[in-house]
Amino acid sequence: MLHRLLISAFVLSLRCFVSAAEPAKFFEQHCYDCHDRETRKGGLDLSGELSFDLWIKVHDAVERGEMPPKKKKQPEEAVKSAFLAGNDARLIAESKASDQGRVRLRRMTRVEFQNTLQDLLALPRLDLVSLLPADGRVAGYDKIAGGLDISPGHLAAYEEAVERALDAAITTSSRPPRVFKKRIYPAGLFKFGANLLQGQFVLLKDKQPDPALPVRGGFENKTGHVGDAGPDMEERRKMLEAVKDSQSAVGLLNPNLAGYEAAMNVSPIYAGHYRMKLSLWGFQWNQGRPEPWPHSTPEVEALVREMIGRVADKWTLILLEVLEEHGTLRFTQIGAQVGDISQKMLTKTLRQMEFDGLLTRVVHPVIPPRVEYTLTPLGRSLSEAFCPVWLWAEANHAAVMQARARFTENAAHE
Repeated sequence: MLHRLLISAFVLSLRCFVSAAEPAKFFEQHCYDCHDRETRKGGLDLSGELSFDLWIKVHDAVERGEMPPKKKKQPEEAVKSAFLAGNDARLIAESKASDQGRVRLRRMTRVEFQNTLQDLLALPRLDLVSLLPADGRVAGYDKIAGGLDISPGHLAAYEEAVERALDAAITTSSRPPRVFKKRIYPAGLFKFGANLLQGQFVLLKDKQPDPALPVRGGFENKTGHVGDAGPDMEERRKMLEAVKDSQSAVGLLNPNLAGYEAAMNVSPIYAGHYRMKLSLWGFQWNQGRPEPWPHSTPEVEALVREMIGRVADKWTLILLEVLEEHGTLRFTQIGAQVGDISQKMLTKTLRQMEFDGLLTRVVHPVIPPRVEYTLTPLGRSLSEAFCPVWLWAEANHAAVMQARARFTENAAHE
């Protein structure tokens, strides 16, 4: 703190000195005729305190012989040299003093060092942090130069870490390692075992329930969830222990998949790229028996594509929502609810929805004619199917807007 105060006092006294001592005498003899407070030729006033940048401009103008002008009396060469030398020394001193607040260069932290070697050597799982000394902290931060010192101990640890990284990246044999194959069955994995025990998953042999661990039932709650309590649990634990090395498949009756990537982790012996294959197949669960998943017919696939294209048209989706919310509406009432749709587009969309069986159109025999539209059960079921889309939009509106703003900003800088 005292050091900074002394520097500040020095800079302040320097400025006063530069503006009040030898330069003032030089200005009085050669510059004030045109550049004092009253004259201000060219908007330049040298009689007051000058900024650092202005001092540089004055220095350069005098050095180039532009100041004083050629038609004015020129200073003697010794006076000019003394003025320039004095200002050189003072400007350099002030520049060094002002550099004290700038960001200092620093070394990488140990995490940054590890990440760099992971990227350079293509070893995403390389662990070096545990080999390196902890980084110093300043005010709780570990990326400030003042806390990132370098000692002989640091250099030795970083050298050892580099050796470890190179050993992992460079082959130590002229022959490639043997082909390593390992087949992993899910029955013995922790994440699968707990659900097999409770009955959320089923053990399947040749795509049928494995009698070594029977299907569990009769303990479901209102939502169909099989609990972890019951008189059969002790017996099931014994059966599960007996089948932990089973090669049978596991069928998921409940989509409880969180954390399974950790349960299936494979730690290879050698660094490199490995090919992993997963064997998956689908089935329908019908009263305790798995049945093949039905293949859709070309006709069904064509209808799916057509209906997706239909509801992808924003007006169909909006009209479904309006009629679902307000019930039976007349043509003009629908248009008022939607707001920015033309009569031509509204008529076209309503006719197409009527053609697909999504709504009914009733014409009342009155003058003038009155036409009303109502969703059919088929239309209401389609509206319910797309309700999650609206919920998703409401929940993620802010995130989408932020992503669009980032994209626009990045595109502007490209």
